[in-house]
Amino acid sequence: MTAYSHFICSASTMFFYLLPPPPPYSPPPPPPPPPPPPTQHLPHTTATDTDTHSTLAAQTG
Repeated sequence: MTAYSHFICSASTMFFYLLPPPPPYSPPPPPPPPPPPPTQHLPHTTATDTDTHSTLAAQTG
């Protein structure tokens, strides 16, 4: 019984040595940036309004 268990252990160690080496450790990727707050949508609307006004003024001028 001991010889059988010893054979199992040696076979498992031999199989372990046959396995390829683990890949090198790579740090986890950085977390994605947080989404912008919804308050940033207000300046965009005013910017587009001023842009349309400036283009209209340029066309009429």
